[in-house]
Amino acid sequence: MGARDPIASVVITTFNRADLIGRAIASALKQTAHNIEIIVVDDGSTDGTDSIVRSFGDPRLTYVRETINRGAVWAANRGVELARADLIANLDSDDEARPAWVEKLSAAMSESPDVGMAWPFKALHLATGETYAVVRSRPFRKGYPKSLVPIMTWWTPGWGGVMVRRAVFDQIGLCDADVSHMFDRDLPLRFAVSAKWTVRVVPEVLYDVHDHAGSHLASLSPGFISSLQRFIEKHESTLASYPRVHSMWLYRLARACYALGRDAEGDAWLWRAIKTWPLAGKPAAYWAAKKCGLEWAWNRAGQARQSFRTALTLRP
Repeated sequence: MGARDPIASVVITTFNRADLIGRAIASALKQTAHNIEIIVVDDGSTDGTDSIVRSFGDPRLTYVRETINRGAVWAANRGVELARADLIANLDSDDEARPAWVEKLSAAMSESPDVGMAWPFKALHLATGETYAVVRSRPFRKGYPKSLVPIMTWWTPGWGGVMVRRAVFDQIGLCDADVSHMFDRDLPLRFAVSAKWTVRVVPEVLYDVHDHAGSHLASLSPGFISSLQRFIEKHESTLASYPRVHSMWLYRLARACYALGRDAEGDAWLWRAIKTWPLAGKPAAYWAAKKCGLEWAWNRAGQARQSFRTALTLRP
């Protein structure tokens, strides 16, 4: 049972997050936009998630539980299919939305029927609760370009916190299970390539992303490697127009292979990255560092650069 004619559908997908999903649902129920529906798609949890969800007893909340685990992409698509509103807002089950999230994103989407996607600034938090970064969507700080493709080839607003117009899914299709670990990059790129839609960024922190044990493990899995490879192959014709970005993705694929001890594959992808954009110094420099036994120094320098970039994001 859900709200009548909701202005937005909040979709929460989850799998074995009984200790976290209550926070996400509570934040959805606290939205200042009251005329919403909240759909929780449980992808086969076995940890008591159902008891947590049912304990809320709010008529705006719909709970759909699958008996087996079908994967995050299936759950995301199921949520879209069940949503009754024209605007669909995605809330990750380990995150939380601030009260004005739906209201302000809905207002941004209403500026024009051509606005197909909107998102706010996001605060990133450590498990301790400490804020370590604020994602301000810097690619859009100077406005909205005529073509989104140059941005979406390398950047993504993600999935959590993003509102999407139903007509977008009708036009470009649902999330692609073939790139399951990269679906939050694949969908925005398809969105951009369609050349039909524009976006809006609400310049206010309205969404909180929480780190926790296991939240970054996907990037080290074989599934991530296969998804990234398929993502590159799927969008090769688009990436060919942006060889520097293409090289970056190949380099990232090589590094993922190395991280899992798949050195022969890593070497092949690294060489391809170098050939795709010879002027890109990072792949060639990394190859040289490996050959000289200085990979440890490269990794340490990378950690230092990341710390510096994180410090910059916390600046107003």
